[in-house]
Amino acid sequence: MRIGLFERFLGSPHLPRLPLVAPAGLHKCSIPLYRPLNSAMLSWYLDTEMEGAMTDRKNMTLRLPAEQADELEAVARAEGISVSDAVREAIAEHIERKRKDRAFRARLQTVMKRDREILERLAR
Repeated sequence: MRIGLFERFLGSPHLPRLPLVAPAGLHKCSIPLYRPLNSAMLSWYLDTEMEGAMTDRKNMTLRLPAEQADELEAVARAEGISVSDAVREAIAEHIERKRKDRAFRARLQTVMKRDREILERLAR
């Protein structure tokens, strides 16, 4: 019997119910789920913006300490958003703060000048 992705996550009467346990030394977010979950339990973790093709997006891997990952998950659940959405919001806020930071903008100009010089050398 073939089992689809959603059946694995949302549960199926044909799948055994196993405890959700991470092997020793691994955080629960760094391993696949061991038992099917219902949609209410999983909805906070799914990306709410994953409709249609997302060719303008890049996948990234983020490694967090277990405690910080737990806190992030709790924030996402409390806000009713996905973990991905919570991370995107935090990144957007961080970038906006950097744009307003004069010292950062000066450092950015230095990096841009150096990169321009490197690119011009490569183009010769």
